[in-house]
Formats: sequence, structure tokens, C-alpha cells
Amino acid sequence: WSIIQTGGNPTAAYFSPFTRAWELALGALIAVGTSWLRRVPSTAAAAMTWVGLGAFMVAAFAFDSSTPYPGSLVAIPVVGAGMVIAGGVGIPSLGTERLIGLPPFRWLGKVSYSLYLWHWPILILAAEHVGKTTLSLSTNLVLVGMALAVSVVTYSVIENPIRQARLPSLVSV
Repeated sequence: WSIIQTGGNPTAAYFSPFTRAWELALGALIAVGTSWLRRVPSTAAAAMTWVGLGAFMVAAFAFDSSTPYPGSLVAIPVVGAGMVIAGGVGIPSLGTERLIGLPPFRWLGKVSYSLYLWHWPILILAAEHVGKTTLSLSTNLVLVGMALAVSVVTYSVIENPIRQARLPSLVSV
């Protein structure tokens, strides 16, 4: 349905839960299959994580504003991310964990949800402000840097305090 809908109404395809439900289902299958995934040989699991990382890196650098999205191409980053997660279940010693477990990537992981929320509005509003649909790579890198800075503040001031807040007990003991 995503492929069909993307051709005729890409905005609806992007936001519709009906065209994107398979992405959630893939994550659910990985979660349900963790006991099986733990038994995957370490070399195969490690290879799966690197192929997965490669897949979503290809999507990150090859997709642009002319890429019909979500459509069929959404399978590249989604399946890639699924491969990193599925392969990582067995914690293979030569998997992507060696890279993404490094302190800079762990830090980026901590602020990633805030970055996810901020990057797109900042990129879109900047392009809209100058009347273009795409901006140069250097401009986009500066804007992503701004989004990262805003994300760090949002994580520190809003997200983390809310996540660590203890709600008062409604029942007295």
C-alpha cells in the first residue's frame, strides 16, 4: 500500500499508519524473535549488523528530495535498522556495537529522540524561508548542527527531567 500511495499521494503515504504499519511490525517480529536471534552464530550476527548499518548509511547519503518516500525505498533504512538490532541481540564481538558503542555515538544516541523531533522542522522551515525545496549540503550541515544544539538543550531541560521524574503516590501506605 505504501508503494501505491506514495505514487499518488506521498504526504498521505508518509503519515498514514496503514502504509507504515509494516515498519512497526518488523520491530515487533525482532522483539518476539529475540530468543531465536540469540542463537544466530556470532559471525553471521556481526555481518548482519554491518550490512544493516551500510543499508541505512546508503539511504542517508543517497536519498534526496526527489526520492519517492516512503514507497519501496523505505525498505532500505528500515530493514537496515532491523538488521542492526536483530544482529545485535547476540552481542557479537565484531558487530557494529564496536563502533556505535563508542562514547560519541552513545552521546548521540542519548539525544537522538530530541534530534529526531527537531531536525526536520528546522530543515523545512529554513528551506521554506528562502523559497527552495532543497538547500546545499553545507547549509544543511549547519542546520543539522543547530538542530543538534537545540536537541541537547531540549534533552537536558525537558526530556531527561521528565523521564527521571517521580510521580507522587496517589495511595498512602
